[in-house]
Amino acid sequence: MPGAAAMKKSFAFSGRQTALMLGALAIGAAAGTANYIFSASYDGLYELAVRPFERGGARVFIPLFAGAALLIAISKGVPGVLGLGFPRFIEKINLGSGTVRLRDAAARALAAAVSLGFGGSAGQEGPIAQTGGAIGGAVGERAGLSKSDIRTFIACGTAAAIAATFNAPITGVLFSEEIVLLRNLRSATFIPIVISSATATAVSYFIKGGEPLFNVPVFSIEALSAGDLFLFYLPLGAVIGVAAAGFMKAFSAAEDLFSKLRDTKIRLLAGAAALGVLAMAAPEVLGNGYEHVRDILSGNIAPAALFAMALLKPLAVCATVASGWPGGLFAPAIFMGAAAGSAFAAAAERLVSVPESVPAACATVGMGAFLAAITHAPLTSIFLIIELTQSYQVIVPAMGCTVVSWSLARALTGGSMDVLALKKEGVEISGIENENLHSLRVRDVMRTDIETIDENTKLRSLIEDIPRSRFTTFPTVDSEGLLSGIVSIQDFRQWLFQEDIKDLILAKEVATLDVTTVCPDDNLYEVVKVLGQKPAEILPVVESKGSRKLVGILSRRDVIEAYNRAVSEG
Repeated sequence: MPGAAAMKKSFAFSGRQTALMLGALAIGAAAGTANYIFSASYDGLYELAVRPFERGGARVFIPLFAGAALLIAISKGVPGVLGLGFPRFIEKINLGSGTVRLRDAAARALAAAVSLGFGGSAGQEGPIAQTGGAIGGAVGERAGLSKSDIRTFIACGTAAAIAATFNAPITGVLFSEEIVLLRNLRSATFIPIVISSATATAVSYFIKGGEPLFNVPVFSIEALSAGDLFLFYLPLGAVIGVAAAGFMKAFSAAEDLFSKLRDTKIRLLAGAAALGVLAMAAPEVLGNGYEHVRDILSGNIAPAALFAMALLKPLAVCATVASGWPGGLFAPAIFMGAAAGSAFAAAAERLVSVPESVPAACATVGMGAFLAAITHAPLTSIFLIIELTQSYQVIVPAMGCTVVSWSLARALTGGSMDVLALKKEGVEISGIENENLHSLRVRDVMRTDIETIDENTKLRSLIEDIPRSRFTTFPTVDSEGLLSGIVSIQDFRQWLFQEDIKDLILAKEVATLDVTTVCPDDNLYEVVKVLGQKPAEILPVVESKGSRKLVGILSRRDVIEAYNRAVSEG
């Protein structure tokens, strides 16, 4: 029979899992409801503020400038709500505190509702996913959970928000695992996320009904032959991969251009003006565009309008989000993918005989392919298409098109929209293997029992004292006790048997004077990068940047042991 300690441990684990599952249930219900409130808010605003003006030529500027004015007012009261907020959300979850304040997420949701409700060409999924994550974080904090479990609840909230948006529970789960948690799939997080996503979908069914977001044709196996895969869907993947990479570069360039306008008010108004000019040519670029995606999928868009939308929608998104209007890129990616897929089919019809089902299928798989190309989340994108079509018959074209577009965009850009946005600000997110290193600080690992050597110590004394120490490398200090260099056995072993000079050489003459130091608040990810560039057995820890006051030392072995310990506990 198991001992009392083992039974107690088993019971504690079971209790924790039960708490996580019950919390996930509550988060799913709350996030599903929040999703409906948010969607209804910006839909209502759009009908009131934009619909009367969207096809009125220059009158379209009225709601856009009104929206810019409201965003200016909101940003003054709550700084940090403007622009593309999802990269910062991912950074916080994976590299930062791991928590998202509900008040901040609610403010961003309000600003995003204004942005979409007054015609901004952006998506709602990013802001609502952050709101769902904040709900999860709030539940975890109220329950007094650990940082790791709070992070799991945040992932539950984001999965629930996405699942409720599309009535797509599998997509919600994969979105959280691939994009939010950076493919950090563990059973401890996976089970609660599944529960939360399923619950949110059930809530969405109850409130809005079970109708899919888009009515996509049902495809038969015969309509999606192997010949069509090579003739249409793989080439479409290549076209979309290049188009998505071009959009990503254009968005970055637009951000740089708008950033030259120092005043936030000017940036928002400039974005509104640029969007207004584009909307005069194609009103379909306003808002999240889902109603026009439905028209594209049903084949109700004339070819000329289709090509105009495919060209102008990316520019409209750049004018909106890059200038500071809040919103996400999920919905625009779906719009651009559907338009690109349908335009590709229309162009193909001029060259070859195209089967009847291919145009709708190209538009359908194009949505997932464009999304995968900018998010680098192919599984999320493939299963989104499957859940939207409610048929596995489209899986082969979706897989082929998505993998090609994703691979090509990755080769051309080197990262997803979120990763590249953070890289631009000097923040590196290169995978889940770095998560524990980012969360650990030098102060948590460094040794404070420092053995230093006076820089004026003679070589003879140095040789006699080192065998009595447990270290082989030492910081050297000056007369004031401040760091002056590092000395190791390797630095003076050539003189070990030269008795005539042992009393002539001083420690500072053999020490390395160009010393790389770290500070107590540095994270271990940065330390590992330093050790990779300049191998060393120890790194002196100084009080602050530029200081020479020694407060500890950090050894390579300490870093490895701390990382392994964090992984085993995580």
